[in-house]
Amino acid sequence: GQGKDKVRQYLKDNPETAREIEQQIREQLLPDRAGGG
Repeated sequence: GQGKDKVRQYLKDNPETAREIEQQIREQLLPDRAGGG
């Protein structure tokens, strides 16, 4: 739908934000690894 396209364009224009969001998602999906280092 349109929402996905808007988000995709936004992340393309804001790569730093995209990286932050990706990091947060990974921390939620992999809580064990996030704290371990």
